[in-house]
Amino acid sequence: GHQSRVVHVDHHPSGDYLGSASYDGSWRLWDIATQKELLLQEGHSREVFALRFQKDGALVASAGLDGIGRVWDLRSGRSIMELAGHAKEIFGLDWSPNSYQLASGSADNTVRIFDLRKMCSVYEIPAHKSMVTDIRFFHASDDLMAGTAATQDQTMNDGQGSGLANGQYMATASNDGLVNIWTVGDWKLQRSLAGHVGKVLSVDVSGNGNYIASAGYDRTVKLWGPDDILI
Repeated sequence: GHQSRVVHVDHHPSGDYLGSASYDGSWRLWDIATQKELLLQEGHSREVFALRFQKDGALVASAGLDGIGRVWDLRSGRSIMELAGHAKEIFGLDWSPNSYQLASGSADNTVRIFDLRKMCSVYEIPAHKSMVTDIRFFHASDDLMAGTAATQDQTMNDGQGSGLANGQYMATASNDGLVNIWTVGDWKLQRSLAGHVGKVLSVDVSGNGNYIASAGYDRTVKLWGPDDILI
């Protein structure tokens, strides 16, 4: 298989396949049942760090230390779009629920929104004060993040204690120690979750959208929910 360390894996929506991204400059598609390699792609000039399948499974996005992302058509095995514009390495990728937009997070501290219909970047967010390490889109219910433990620092751009309104959001993690929550569409910052000591390396959201999990360089995993933060 890979000739260097594997840094990211993602399950295909069908559940039958697994994608892997590696420092050998390639990403690969595997059949889980047979454990056989089905596809090898070497379209990056440096290490591949991020890999995310579109929800219908027809497309996959890859990105890495060359600062360039690519969208691949799994049916043909060809790159159909280049995700260009970042000044530094790309460490995070995620597809919007609408399936024609995706977000990339970079060491240049920004998140870019790409649109497959326009075949270009349509928005740049100055997302953090340090490199962006991970991204997740999610749907929030009315009570998500309604309150948090008093022992943790937390800020919101509106200064109020209410939770997020029902709707689509994007969570970003960063080496600045924060998880930021953005509204999808206008890309406005809704709140910042502070609790890690140092870098936040990854973020994920529960299937029902009620909990956000973050993992940090401080060797902790934090679960952010409607009423508390669990460590």
